[in-house]
Amino acid sequence: MKNTKKRRNYMFTNRKHPDGAIMSVLLGIISLAGTVTAVCLAYGQSHEGMIGYGVTGLLSTLFALVGLVLALMQIIKKDVFKLFPVIGLVLNLVVLVGMGLMIFWGMR
Repeated sequence: MKNTKKRRNYMFTNRKHPDGAIMSVLLGIISLAGTVTAVCLAYGQSHEGMIGYGVTGLLSTLFALVGLVLALMQIIKKDVFKLFPVIGLVLNLVVLVGMGLMIFWGMR
């Protein structure tokens, strides 16, 4: 009787998770947390929000823009894993679209 164990296939590669992509994910998390916190706190103030909430929204937008640029720079690179660049891209786009919608609805 033959021993029919499954052999594990190992794949050795030079690819790695780029530092810029990890930084993009971190910036996306920070900007998303800042935006959500500022919106929740401003909503609780019943239209008398402090200027700090606006500054937090502005900084979150700037962090999201930087994170988006970092993610795009890492996506076009060859021989890197694409997990962190895609996560960073999605997180930062969510923040930017959310801020854009808040500005659009606020202008109405």
